[in-house]
Amino acid sequence: MKDLNNYLIPSEEDINWGLYINVVGQATVQAGQAYPDPQHPTGYFFKWEKGRVLREYQILYIVEGEGIFENKESTYEVQKGNIIFLRPGEWHRYQPNKKTGWTEYYIGFNGDWMGNVIQQETFQNTQLISTSASGQITSLFHDLFDIVKEERLGYQKIGCGIILQIIGHVIQLSKKRNDLGQGEKLVEQAKIKMQEALYTEVDFQEFCDENNISYSYFRKAFKELTGLAPLQYHLNLKIIKAKELLVGHQKKVKEVAFELGFNSVYYFSRLFKQKTGVSPKEYRS
Repeated sequence: MKDLNNYLIPSEEDINWGLYINVVGQATVQAGQAYPDPQHPTGYFFKWEKGRVLREYQILYIVEGEGIFENKESTYEVQKGNIIFLRPGEWHRYQPNKKTGWTEYYIGFNGDWMGNVIQQETFQNTQLISTSASGQITSLFHDLFDIVKEERLGYQKIGCGIILQIIGHVIQLSKKRNDLGQGEKLVEQAKIKMQEALYTEVDFQEFCDENNISYSYFRKAFKELTGLAPLQYHLNLKIIKAKELLVGHQKKVKEVAFELGFNSVYYFSRLFKQKTGVSPKEYRS
């Protein structure tokens, strides 16, 4: 996925509704790359020596890589899957490890609704939330990116609904993080990898090699937790995306097939009908 950095201008109606989005973005920071991006506007850009104080809430989700986060209380090591929650008026600074870099998803927002959210223990301070990688959170961020890029009527309210879902999942994950077994953690990591590879293929054997497990163990754990084999789960994600591209973007069947990494339009059409009961052309009309 390409870097994304959308700064938004909420309307008075959006503000009065109780929650509104200021910025949504995604960035992959390569090892040794300058951080943060000097193209960030005043109010977001900061120098490590001075740190930063925001005028909004932010959620920063680390999809890959590792780094460091500091607030007034302490210094924390940031790992893949962690959430950095930032509150307005509170000093902080963070950066990826220069040897590894990281991939970050972030949202900046404000609104009266946050008065209730920050009563929850998970969000009472500017802090690092030690969650594990979550396919659900990754998927919600992708939904938010799509909605913000299109800026259709009501996108602010729909986007804020997604933010509240993300907050709910973060609370849930922070409470059960110690209960996750190895199999469940691997499945969550695989879900994220599949979500990131909607337009390509996933090498599941390579994933297993990277995590020092056998493919048979991984496939069994994945099917036990999701009800589907890894490949079928990934194909289902592609079909869900295909539905969106066919109807929401009015793309041709051939365009959708190739965009989602299918080499054969015939195979894509047959798979689509198998999964949905209708052909792509019928679904589009």
